[in-house]
Amino acid sequence: MKALTQITFALICAGSIASAQIVPFEETGEYRIAKVVSGNLCYAALKSQSVAGKPMVYTYYETKIGQRWHVLGYGKDAELEMPMVNITIDIDGETTLARETQTSDSDFMFPFENLEELQAYEALRDTGTLQTVTIAENGDKFELQLEPYRAALATLQDCLAEIKE
Repeated sequence: MKALTQITFALICAGSIASAQIVPFEETGEYRIAKVVSGNLCYAALKSQSVAGKPMVYTYYETKIGQRWHVLGYGKDAELEMPMVNITIDIDGETTLARETQTSDSDFMFPFENLEELQAYEALRDTGTLQTVTIAENGDKFELQLEPYRAALATLQDCLAEIKE
């Protein structure tokens, strides 16, 4: 899965999704749900800010066949100039992931390496209240309220249901 994640991240960063036909689907709270027709995927994006007040975007992508990934990034490319960062993801104070991950233009993916790791994270996400992502290199944090996020994920599933295979 690590290789697939890196390939997917490379495609996103190279603009494959950005140049694809993106169709707005719906807004759920502060989340914008959209469909990438040629990629058979939908995503939920949230514009927010870090604890330090820096603009950030959190995006969750899922394909029709169930592949999924998370990307978090700063609004300015210069915020993370290093090629790798160490992140910790906590849900209600319980660490679900602590690992180094690649960056591209101040964006990074959550570096889940296998399905079991991802499913353990999702189980906590589905019952938790607050997700915190800490970036060790700059000490910044991104906090995500999970109840509105779960509502956005439900809308994303409706988006995926409309994709014809």
